[in-house]
Amino acid sequence: MKNLFLAFLLFFTSMNFNSAFSMDSDFDERVAHYMSLGMRGEDATTIAFEELTGSGSSSMSSRHVLPEYTIDKATEDLIRQLTFADQSAHANHIDITLSRRRAAEDAATADLIRRLTTVRGIHECTIVQTLLLNTNITTHRETIAPLVAFLGSIPQGADVHALDGTVLGNMETLHAIGDDFAIDNSALTVANMRDYLLPRTSGYAGYDGTAVTAAELATDIINALSTASADSSTLRMYSRVVSLIQNLEGELGQENESVRFYLNALFDAIAENRITRGGCFAGVRNRAYVRYAYMLNELMGR
Repeated sequence: MKNLFLAFLLFFTSMNFNSAFSMDSDFDERVAHYMSLGMRGEDATTIAFEELTGSGSSSMSSRHVLPEYTIDKATEDLIRQLTFADQSAHANHIDITLSRRRAAEDAATADLIRRLTTVRGIHECTIVQTLLLNTNITTHRETIAPLVAFLGSIPQGADVHALDGTVLGNMETLHAIGDDFAIDNSALTVANMRDYLLPRTSGYAGYDGTAVTAAELATDIINALSTASADSSTLRMYSRVVSLIQNLEGELGQENESVRFYLNALFDAIAENRITRGGCFAGVRNRAYVRYAYMLNELMGR
């Protein structure tokens, strides 16, 4: 009977405790809060009870620290991987952006080359690009422009000696510009130039309405080169003209319009010596100067 009474008393006491806590809104809110964080109902109730009564042990408290404040090693590794992936993606985005920007700059450079160059169909060749990207091109344009303007002021058929002063005063200036551009060779020999020019005489019709045969032009070429060899500066100027045409042909082909144009212009200068009853040293020198100045001016664009 005594045991039954004790059991009833314990049951009654337990019911009173449960009833009291179930009606406690603070207790209910705590339980609901912990369950919303993913705790089981039993654990949430225990933690809420311990907090309200102050009966929780340190081991129990540490076991039920809220999940949002704990990060295990696996989670840390995952976060680290995701962060690295995000940083890599960001770096890749930067690389792509920079690549696109460089491509746009390259496209702008190519467009500039096309706009500034006025020669016949060779605006994309390496030689022209080398000229246009030279850091001194603006200075060289400003130097050559008045020289070409002066040449243009000399009427067709005028005495070639009218050019003596400007040629003597500016020959070395043209050589210096040619050295800076480095698109031609100033050291070809007479034999080098002859071997290049003679096989190409068949495509030349004549000078200023006067027919010139391949045999006549071949003789004119040999005579002009022989005369030019009397002066090192003049021979170097001939070498620049011939090698520049040769280099253009090497890149664009012999049938390219510009290559053919420059070859015919040089043949005009050579044939003119004989047709106009010239052929003196000054005539050979001056005509080589004219060809080189015009070629550089045209290849540089405006």
